[in-house]
Amino acid sequence: MPTADSEPRRPYDARARRERARDDRARTRARVIEVAREAFLADGYGATSLSAVAAGAGVSVQTIYLAVGSKAELLRHVVRDTVLAGEAVAAVSEASWVAELAVETDPAAQIEILVRESVSLAARAYPIWRVMAEAATLDAALLPDLKELDDGRHRDQRALVGLLRGVVLPLDRAADIVHGILSPELWRLWGIERGWPREEVEAFARDVLTHALHRPRPR
Repeated sequence: MPTADSEPRRPYDARARRERARDDRARTRARVIEVAREAFLADGYGATSLSAVAAGAGVSVQTIYLAVGSKAELLRHVVRDTVLAGEAVAAVSEASWVAELAVETDPAAQIEILVRESVSLAARAYPIWRVMAEAATLDAALLPDLKELDDGRHRDQRALVGLLRGVVLPLDRAADIVHGILSPELWRLWGIERGWPREEVEAFARDVLTHALHRPRPR
């Protein structure tokens, strides 16, 4: 009769252990980033400490450094996740709604799609854009990040304007106009400070862009 000592041992599965450890690290990282996002939005960059984020996420400060990095790097991750809404690999110009914009043949319908999605993005991005603007005044290392946010938005919008039909302006001038009208700053002015409902912001932006992009300029 075999004894307990003679029974074969279950083979050690190093790969499964590595996969569990990787999943644990990913969950920890996501939890840290979410807690940091809430803290940055509630308290601002300057008043948010890594120790407070660590306490909220149930980890140590050292774990934050290992999982994400410094406070500035933590903000970079929060910005990326907020602006791309989970599409961590795709730029805005590669988002799913861009295919709808590209195949639409009606210029007015294209403007409607562009405005709807861009206003939605501006409303989502403005709170964390404000945090990044504050952070750049406190940490000079974040100044290039703030500039890249703006430059990246302009690049995306230039690509989107290139898909629009019936635009009578040069591409760069049209992109500059879209960049200004559909900016987070304008959302702050109209949607937050003046309290316009989103549909009214969208209607105004549609009217301005239709007039600016589609109607010939007097010579």
